[in-house]
Amino acid sequence: MAPYLTAVMATMLHLKRVCPKCRHAQVVAASRRRDTVACPICRTPVPPPKR
Repeated sequence: MAPYLTAVMATMLHLKRVCPKCRHAQVVAASRRRDTVACPICRTPVPPPKR
């Protein structure tokens, strides 16, 4: 069970983004992981993380 939870947590951490303006954290859908998304609070574009 532990390897499964580790995999889930690693996936979630890679999908988490923080808005540069209001510092709101959000989790982006895996299908949009390479897209720029809007912050749900202040509507600022949040780019994907640099790899």
